[in-house]
Amino acid sequence: MKIIKHKDKKNLSLLSLINKKTTFIKGYWFDIINVNNERIGTITGYRLHIPLLLNDLVTDLYAVNELNHISPLCSRLGTYLRNNVELLKEKSGYLYFLNELQIEEKHRNPRIEKLCLSLLQKKMSVIVYSLGQSDFPVAHPHKQQVHKHLKEQESLLLKKNWIQEKTHNFFISPTVNEPKKVYDNFSVLMIEHSPFEHWMKVKGIEWAQSLWKGIVEQPKHIKHWKEIKTTYTSNEKDYASSFLDPLRFLKGFKISDFIECKPDIKELHNDGYEIDEVIRGEVMIVTFSGKDYSVYYLETIANEVKCIDLNVGVFNKKEQHFDFGGDLELFSYEINLLICDFFIEFFIRLYKQYNQEVNVPENMSLFRAALHNGFRVDITIKPL
Repeated sequence: MKIIKHKDKKNLSLLSLINKKTTFIKGYWFDIINVNNERIGTITGYRLHIPLLLNDLVTDLYAVNELNHISPLCSRLGTYLRNNVELLKEKSGYLYFLNELQIEEKHRNPRIEKLCLSLLQKKMSVIVYSLGQSDFPVAHPHKQQVHKHLKEQESLLLKKNWIQEKTHNFFISPTVNEPKKVYDNFSVLMIEHSPFEHWMKVKGIEWAQSLWKGIVEQPKHIKHWKEIKTTYTSNEKDYASSFLDPLRFLKGFKISDFIECKPDIKELHNDGYEIDEVIRGEVMIVTFSGKDYSVYYLETIANEVKCIDLNVGVFNKKEQHFDFGGDLELFSYEINLLICDFFIEFFIRLYKQYNQEVNVPENMSLFRAALHNGFRVDITIKPL
């Protein structure tokens, strides 16, 4: 048996209307397919990208407002998540807000339902099941049978160690610890001189990569993607040999390192920058098609105006440094302007969450935990 993305065009049109208006939550259904390749049921609910959602819950809370406008049931989910953000920490995948597990009566039995839930758990990092409550209700002629079935499902969930949240009558899937890939040069010694870099590396590579994925998948960027594709394909024949396909690069690079490198203001003056203050500077190292590239983010103040510089460079193996511009220009000027928005949002979201988690104790900061526990770690061993 398997579960695959729902294919009914009528229902997909309904979900499309919902998803056009949202950033954090998407109507997302699955078809349940048996061993004979027959559709025997449907899983209805919503999917939420966890790193993007958590970033918002600890900073701006736009997601809560969005959930309030979807439905009363989603509003209750927003309230629950806002008060239980620890449920999402250390998770790099998706949360599924399961509304209903619908299996045709002739195929329904505890074994099938248990298998469906298990398959769904393999696809999602966290599942919140609103058992008996749905934004997509199906008419059932026999209410007594429905009540009996819900009681059976409740018993099944509790036996499988799902946690019952009685305030909203949600069931939460058992916690599964996700493996964390650490950065090669991670050290607790960087807490003192590079606290932002240390916080980022405590989070892990998968978390950073997943946050990036959540950012580029936002509906607000659909127009951006179309502009990038149109601009690139219409001028492809005129591009230099060093130019990259921006669509493949943005969706295909893998983050390998993150370095906090706030430059000295004198160095920037020597490079021609007319600025009054340096706020922050970071470099993200990424790998694409076997080559290393850097994304350099610089935030400064000039004449009381905050300025942001963003550059993407290629690693020069001969000189052992990253080159920006010149003969190694990676994108045309027009495409550079378009792709900058993705990276700027990424760096801004990172820093806002960092400040919040470090400075607000009630957010149960992972960074504070690292500060308190890190010096008891043998730094000759890579922390898990």
